[in-house]
Amino acid sequence: MRFAYADPPYLGCGKFYPEHPEALRWDQVGEHVALIARLDADYDGWAMSASAPSLQPILTALGRAQTLQNTGPDFRIASWVKPFAAFMRNVRIAYTWEPVLFKPGRDSSRDGAPVGRDHLSESISLKRGLTGAKPAAFCRWVLTLLGYIEGDELVDMFPGTGVMSAVAAQGILTPALSQETVKGVTMYDAYEDAVERAKSLRPLVHAPWTVTPVGSPEEGYRLALFNDDEPTASGYLASDEDVKRLLELYVERVKALSQETVE
Repeated sequence: MRFAYADPPYLGCGKFYPEHPEALRWDQVGEHVALIARLDADYDGWAMSASAPSLQPILTALGRAQTLQNTGPDFRIASWVKPFAAFMRNVRIAYTWEPVLFKPGRDSSRDGAPVGRDHLSESISLKRGLTGAKPAAFCRWVLTLLGYIEGDELVDMFPGTGVMSAVAAQGILTPALSQETVKGVTMYDAYEDAVERAKSLRPLVHAPWTVTPVGSPEEGYRLALFNDDEPTASGYLASDEDVKRLLELYVERVKALSQETVE
C-alpha cells in the first residue's frame, strides 16, 4: 500500500520557518483543505498533523468544501498529548495536545495491521534544529494509525529532520536487533500486562530510550526498546538484563563511531 504523512507549517505559524520561502502560504486555511483533498485522492491511507487552535477552522473550511462538492474525505482524529510542552505568554490554559487527522489504509489487524490506540502521550522533541520536529515515538504511533507494515511505501511530504522516513525504514516489528540477538522473547497475551511490564522497566532506561509494547491480539505482545536518536539500535526485550545489554551495545556503537571519526 501507499501511505503519506503530511506535517505542514501549522495554520498561522508560517513565520517560524523563514528558511522556507513558501511557508507563509500555509497561513491560509484553504491550503490545508486542499492538502487533505490531495492526500485522500493520491494515497491508500494518510495522516496530517495540525495544531489544536487550527483544528476548528480547518474542519469548518473542510465542511464548506464538502457541502459544495457533495462529497469529501472520510477520516478520524487522533490526539498527541504532550506531558512536557511549551507555555505561551498570555495563554492561561496551555495547549498540550495536537490533533492528527488520519485515514487508515488497513483497518483490521487480520490484514497484518498493528493494534494501537487513537492517543499518544509523548513529550516534544528538543534541540532538533527545526520548529515542530516530531519524536520517533510519535512517528511509530502514526505508522500504527495508518496500518503500515513492512513492504508498504511511505511518502513524507514535509520531511524536516527525516525522522519519519527513518522510522518507517526500520519497520514497526522488525528492529535491527532481532530475536536472534535477544533470546527467549517473553510474549504477553494482554496489552495491559505488557504495559505494566514496560512501566516496571522504564526506571532502568534513560532518554532517548523508550520501552513500549508492540504486537497484536492475534500474535501476542512483546516489549521493544526504542532509541529516538538512533532507530536502528532498537530491539525486542525479554528481561531486565536485555535492557542493560542493549544499552551496552548502544554505548559500544557510539564509541566505535567516535573512533572512526577521529581516525
